[in-house]
Amino acid sequence: MTNPSKKRFFIRPEDVRGEWVYLRGQEYHHAVRVLRISLEDILNLMDGEGCFYRVRVINISHDEVQCLILKRNSEQKEEKHQLSLAIALPKEKVMSFLMEKSVEMGIVNIIPFISERSQRTSDKAYLSKRFERWQKIIQGAGKQSGNFFISKLEKTMTFQDFASFLRESEYDKKVLLSPWAKSSFATFDSEMRSAKGHKRTLVLIGPEGGFTESEEKKLEDSGAQSYSCGTLLMKVETAMLFVATANHLWNMKDEKFS
Repeated sequence: MTNPSKKRFFIRPEDVRGEWVYLRGQEYHHAVRVLRISLEDILNLMDGEGCFYRVRVINISHDEVQCLILKRNSEQKEEKHQLSLAIALPKEKVMSFLMEKSVEMGIVNIIPFISERSQRTSDKAYLSKRFERWQKIIQGAGKQSGNFFISKLEKTMTFQDFASFLRESEYDKKVLLSPWAKSSFATFDSEMRSAKGHKRTLVLIGPEGGFTESEEKKLEDSGAQSYSCGTLLMKVETAMLFVATANHLWNMKDEKFS
């Protein structure tokens, strides 16, 4: 049996024109050169922002696939709690894991930044290549899971730029995970389970070894509130799964199952 995810492709919203949609760029290459699609093939296309298209291949040129839309669906993101993650840049293997799991767990935004104890490269060419690779991982996870929405990945920021972003951002709650915090994550969890739970939350996850004392102070001065996850010292990927699972449970609280 053919894996249904193999004929799922991502498009940009601007690639849709009336009853037509066009497959271009890397997705064109994958469809035509790797999977070798043919005229009259049926494909599933997603824009990562809630729109899904079932289409028929009408024409294949040297740089695009023209498709006729047979069916279109759209979904609104209705989660009561929308979680974004700001992550001090970890090792590449860990970051790749985080990209994939973020899509599966419904993370809205991913914001990588550089801290004193994180991976500290500032080479723009390197970071640009990493961004492209992470974006591919996100799209691949979206195809595999069939999610209409995929996580939005921001460009990697310096610590100072991230602190400025944090100060100016309009999240309902900005949570800094810290083993030295006086408040327990359980307290925040109770807030989120209540009717007054915050709609948009940003959680900051530090590098292996944690943020430095001066970094924590800077982040708190920029609007973050520190919470401890208890006596356990978690790896970056474990902390991410911890908060993503909590967020999923907060959203499931109001779901109805038949």
